[in-house]
Amino acid sequence: MLRSLDGAEYKIPLGENMRIDLPASIGDRIEAFLDKEGRAVLIRNIDHDIDHTF
Repeated sequence: MLRSLDGAEYKIPLGENMRIDLPASIGDRIEAFLDKEGRAVLIRNIDHDIDHTF
């Protein structure tokens, strides 16, 4: 289950050859790449790329 920045929740089906580059914890920001059928083919944890200092 994913929650977008606007608060909408999405359930993304996983593709047969899906890859995950880094494990994600609850609350981490991720980036998901989908195939033309809407299945995830790559999920990346991008939480480490975001500057959390305000």
